[in-house]
Amino acid sequence: MITVHINNIMSTKMTSPSKTLSWLYISGFLFIIFCGVTSAIYFGTKPKSVPKISLSHFISPEDFGQNIYKRLRQEVNENHLIFLGIQENQNSNDQILVWKGFLDAIDPNFKFATLIIDSSIIKNDILQSSETISLQENPENYIEGFKKILAEKKRVAVIGPTSFFSYMIKNNFQNLLRSKVYDQKNGKVFSVDWLTFSLSSFANSAEEINTIPFPCNSSPHDLDGASELGCMILLKSKVNFRKKRIPGKYPGMLDQIGSKEYLALFAKKISN
Repeated sequence: MITVHINNIMSTKMTSPSKTLSWLYISGFLFIIFCGVTSAIYFGTKPKSVPKISLSHFISPEDFGQNIYKRLRQEVNENHLIFLGIQENQNSNDQILVWKGFLDAIDPNFKFATLIIDSSIIKNDILQSSETISLQENPENYIEGFKKILAEKKRVAVIGPTSFFSYMIKNNFQNLLRSKVYDQKNGKVFSVDWLTFSLSSFANSAEEINTIPFPCNSSPHDLDGASELGCMILLKSKVNFRKKRIPGKYPGMLDQIGSKEYLALFAKKISN
């Protein structure tokens, strides 16, 4: 009897800690799952950067634009409305020439019937626009027009500053258009009915980091809301610092940064 009683006591003492450990393991496992799901929901809403053209060298800006179209021919042909961003305050026509090469390369049956250029883009004879608008001064005035373009599926290309078109920049025309065209609760936050290309220069070396047009500042120093884009350009620049540059050619690369948005980075010609 005494032996049985002792065995019962030992069994009780061993079982209690064992159950406690089991609950700790289960609780820990559930906590990890919860954190994982929460992170997926929070961070997974923003698409990750996917390289489409790794750092390459091109004989001209038009050559880069032609290669962008060749790489994304199906996507471009399938979308009736396309936004082409250009870095503001350019000292040369290189970025406009990129989009000239891009537009000229499009298959004849899929050419854009209308080319709209924002008034902030310096006037030149490289591209002839069908219409000029001012998205900075009167953005609300053009919402209904773009809704009509989407409804009628007209093939329209719009050229304007990258700062107006990239979803990575807060409170710009792209975000205004999304909010007016879609109910933000229906999941159409990143998947839209148009294609966007944001074009910017990037740093070829550490000495050129200060020339990146968009700052990489953490909040609250991100006064213009462009740090997400600036930090991505900085990262892409640093990753490619050690890669060989070819004198006499233009370095360029292309990444997909949203379900229908692409970031094109293009640098000045490498000196001989």
